[in-house]
Amino acid sequence: MALRWLTQRGCVVLPKSSARERLQENLNIFDFDLTGEEMERISAVDRGRRTLEPSWAEFDRTE
Repeated sequence: MALRWLTQRGCVVLPKSSARERLQENLNIFDFDLTGEEMERISAVDRGRRTLEPSWAEFDRTE
C-alpha cells in the first residue's frame, strides 16, 4: 500500500526486489486507487524520519 500511496502522490518509486512474488506485488499497485481517507491516514503516520524535499521539486504535500 505504501507504493500506491507514493505513486498517487506523484512520487517516482523505484522498488527493489529479486523475489518473483514481490516483483508481481509491486506491479499490482496500478489496478486500484486509495481513497482520500486512506491517503490522509497514511500521510498522518509520523515515523520521526526526515524526507527529501529539494527546492526544485514541485509537489503539493497536502494531497
